[in-house]
This record gives sequence, structure tokens and C-alpha cells, in this order.
Amino acid sequence: MDNIKEFANRVREEIERNYLNTVEVKVQEILKNNGVCLTGLTIIRENSNLSPTVYINELYDEYINGNMSIVGIAATIMDTYEHNRISENVDMSFFLKYESVKSMLYCKLINLESNRELLSEVPHEVFLDLAIVPYCLLRKEDIDTGGTASILIRNSHVKNWGISRKEVLKDAMANTREKQGSQITDMKTVLKDITGMIIPDDCDMYVMTGKNKVNGAISMTDTDALMRFAGKIKKDLFIIPSSIHEVILVPTDSDEDMDTMNEMVVSVNDTEVAREEILSDHVYYFSKEYGYGDDPGVKKAEPGVIGAMEGS
Repeated sequence: MDNIKEFANRVREEIERNYLNTVEVKVQEILKNNGVCLTGLTIIRENSNLSPTVYINELYDEYINGNMSIVGIAATIMDTYEHNRISENVDMSFFLKYESVKSMLYCKLINLESNRELLSEVPHEVFLDLAIVPYCLLRKEDIDTGGTASILIRNSHVKNWGISRKEVLKDAMANTREKQGSQITDMKTVLKDITGMIIPDDCDMYVMTGKNKVNGAISMTDTDALMRFAGKIKKDLFIIPSSIHEVILVPTDSDEDMDTMNEMVVSVNDTEVAREEILSDHVYYFSKEYGYGDDPGVKKAEPGVIGAMEGS
């Protein structure tokens, strides 16, 4: 099979045949973080206004490598759909009114240059060489799926609400600070919780993220928290962008230098981090006195101030 579109249409036909044409299956190309474009199949039932999309890129690789057949892949997708589908219509009218959505807005941090196309459609605020973007977090009680889902806020949403992009970002950041906060945890404690091992005391690193960890790298915009922490330990900081979910803080008197850590970040991004979860390919420098700004090539942000607003 020559390409993923042909593969997607073959799988689409197999799924519709299995459901005796009681569903419609649409092939979608969806732009994700960092310019990643994924192909997905959306299964639409007449009695449901919310339809899950199953991404098929990895399944395509399995097919190309001869590990799975079209029939097997269709069965896998149908099983995923049945475990995640919503059995009846969900009232999404709340999303039409800003006052109903306001308390559900949060911010996340993504790479500025790698998301130029996406950011042309999304309200955002520049922070160093990154971008702050708002999203709506749908809770279990909002959609009754047994978990959470999120909707990236786009300029079209803001226009329909009749408010400014600046107001949306301000409210989303206020919720992020109040409800998610910024947590800084000793790396020894994090590794012990994960592995159960006792970590040597010379592991002088810290993890910074939010309360629920997801999209927790937004915490690195909390310059007040960083100032307090750097002042407490009386050291400047290297900030390593581990992923969009967290950053790692390293006191500057460590044995590592910036060039070495930059090389490490690039290597880890290439081998360990999913492309859509990469935040940046270099470390940031944070002064206990002046905040951000000493990292060559990165726009300076004064302590406590987030960078220039894109749009109104």
C-alpha cells in the first residue's frame, strides 16, 4: 500500500462493513504540537454528538512491517472505540458561553518556532522562545467519559465569545496558577517514588511541574516561584526542558556546563521524547537576582513578567 491515506480508507471501509453501515467513519488529518500531523479515524453515530478519533499512524507502521492485517487493525480500532465512545448526546451548550467556560480554562507551554502554523489559529503569549496557549479542560462530570479531555482554544472560539484574546489568556493563567500551581520536588524524592531505590545525596536536581503533572512545564513561567526557590538555595539555575509536562532545575554550581546540557537535551529529545511532547532543544538560565535573560539568543523576560502579547 503506497501511503497512509490509502491505508486509512481501506480500514475505514472494513470498519463500516463490520458495523453494517450503521456508523460513518471519517478520515482526518489533525495538526498537533510541534507540527506533528496525525491521521485519525473518527467513528460517528447518529445518536451521539461527540465522536472519538483513533490515530492510526503507529498501526500503519505495524501493517507496513507485516505485523497486523487490515482486519486485525479494524478490530483494534473498533475495540478502542467501544471502550471510549459516549452512548448518547452530550450537552455542549456550556461551551457557547464564556462565563460557563471561564473556570475551565488553563494554560500550557509549547515551542514558538515549531508551532508557527498552529499559533496562527490560536491566541497565545510569547514567553522567551516559547508560547503560552489556553485550553479548556473538560472534566468527567462535564462529558461523562470516565476521565478528562481537553479542547485547544482557537481564535474562532474567542471571536464567538465576543471577548479579547488577552482576557482569555489572563483568565486561563489565573486558573493555572490558582488550581495547578507550581511544585518543585527534589529529584531524589521523585526517583525514589518511581523506582523505590535510595538515590545518592549528590543528585542535586529538582523537578518543577504543576499539581496534576500534565502540561506542567507551564510552571517555568512562574518567575515568582523560581525567584523564591533560587533565593532559598542561594544559587542561579539551569532550567532543562524535559518535556511539555515538566522541567528540571539544576543549580549552577553543578559539574555540568550549559553546552554539555544543551547537547544532552537534543540527544534526549531525539531518542526518548515523543515529538509532540518536546518543549525546547536547549536549556534556560535563571538568575536568582535578575530572572531569565542570560541565555544567548533567547528574548529576556523581567522577573514576574510574561513576554509580549500576540494579538489583542
